[in-house]
Amino acid sequence: MAIIRNTIAALLLWAVFIQAALDTVQLQLKWKHQFQFAGYYAAIQQGYYQDAGLAVNLLEAEAGVDPTDAVLQGKAEFGIGSSDLVIRRAKGDPIVVLAAIFQHSPLAIMTRADTTIRSVHDLVHHKLMFESNASEILTYLVKEKIPRDSVNLVPHTFTIRDFLEHRIDAMTVYTTDEVYDMRRMGIPFALYSPRSAGLDFYGDNLFTTEAQIKKNPKRVEAFRKASLRGWEYALTHQSEIIHFIREHYSTRHDSTQLAFEASAMQPLIGNPLVPIGYMYTGRWQGIADAYYETSLLPQAFSIDGFLYRNEELSPPTNHSSNATAIGLLVVAGLLVAFVLGTNSKLRQQIDVNAALRQEMQRAQTTSERSRNELVITLRELERWATTDKLTELPNRRHLEQRGETEVARAHRYSQPLTAILIDLDHFKQINDLEGHHMGDAVLVDIAKVIATHVRVTDLPGRWGGEEFLVLVPSTPPTQAIVLAEKLRSAIELHHFPCSPKVTASFGIANLQKQETLDALLRRADQALYVAKANGRNRVEQDSPADFLRQ
Repeated sequence: MAIIRNTIAALLLWAVFIQAALDTVQLQLKWKHQFQFAGYYAAIQQGYYQDAGLAVNLLEAEAGVDPTDAVLQGKAEFGIGSSDLVIRRAKGDPIVVLAAIFQHSPLAIMTRADTTIRSVHDLVHHKLMFESNASEILTYLVKEKIPRDSVNLVPHTFTIRDFLEHRIDAMTVYTTDEVYDMRRMGIPFALYSPRSAGLDFYGDNLFTTEAQIKKNPKRVEAFRKASLRGWEYALTHQSEIIHFIREHYSTRHDSTQLAFEASAMQPLIGNPLVPIGYMYTGRWQGIADAYYETSLLPQAFSIDGFLYRNEELSPPTNHSSNATAIGLLVVAGLLVAFVLGTNSKLRQQIDVNAALRQEMQRAQTTSERSRNELVITLRELERWATTDKLTELPNRRHLEQRGETEVARAHRYSQPLTAILIDLDHFKQINDLEGHHMGDAVLVDIAKVIATHVRVTDLPGRWGGEEFLVLVPSTPPTQAIVLAEKLRSAIELHHFPCSPKVTASFGIANLQKQETLDALLRRADQALYVAKANGRNRVEQDSPADFLRQ
């Protein structure tokens, strides 16, 4: 027993010694502990920070307090902020962004379906509960030509109680967070995202200060690398990290809500071709320009120095080809040196060696430029491979891929999934009477109507020809029908550029237990056939006996 006690005591002393040897830093979170910060929990759990010589404390944010100030005031070395960070930088705060965790911001405006608000323009003269650091929402309103003083902005209480009790008409939300409560309670709602107006902001950006980088450059780089490594782990081990959050940090959210949050975050963080943390200089400059155009920045602002090392965090590249090229140059250099060694003119040898070094440097520079151009090309190819070129909605290939993922997720977590199949009525008449160019214009307009009225968590796309598909995850069937009716009405009331009146028929099917994506879509198609047979411009639902979840 004495040996065991001595061993335990020695291990404890060793643990204390290791902890004391680590460099302790603070990371200021944007909000309370939840899956939104999964990568940082994973980096702690897996020892990535410890391997980097760091002990990291995670600090929760206080309601109504700007967490950015904690970093600027020296209370934390690192923080997480919205795209508003560029506004703070323009005002003189020495902020440097290390990585963009969310490629697309989850911020949106939420309204109840039982109000008179049917579009973002209906917010005029209504109360919008607005949180700080949400300037992208203000930019969205201005972009939609809604006067800023025409919407009654009230301070955010960070609870949906005022919203449920009709003390406010709308509120800013995270589509990964408050949406869960609304769906759990079965209350119909609508979401309005800046992305519907062509404004695509980064979200949850990891940042530090110029002083930190200057004083502790190795610490900053080690922290960034360990954090991104943690995010890579968290996204592929969601259940494990959910358990870790509840066991070590907070039980404020149950496992089901954390799983919903993880699922809703996935499309916002990016795709396999875009590594965690990737940032594009041009996109950040575009965000700054958008703020300037809407008077949120006092003057045109250059983002020089705002991004870490002032360079893009590009996808990993294969350096073997570069190494080979440089190796060949080195061999060539040795051969030249050998030949020149037989020449007594030392000056000529020096001149040739200098020229060789210049060529090597030029080759390296060309290789770097080629890699960057290749990254951009691959990103464009990936985009067009999954995007319909006419409407710029996801294409059939992308819908099938995402559809399979959503079906698997629905079965795994016993959540509902609805397919809404849309077909334009008498579309052939438009092509025959007014030409295919007019038909294309109508399809583009239809895509805009659908994109405007679906929620951020829905997946709309062009299925083919004049058919469109909307996949509606984690939503009760009754709410999916409400969405379909809203889309049908919006199409019917929309002013299209053609003479014939444009309407659409809708077929709805809800995922059953053990059902495949193909079977789900076949039933949606059957319901669509019934809608057309019953007079068109209507919504019909396939009604199997056993829904996955009502």
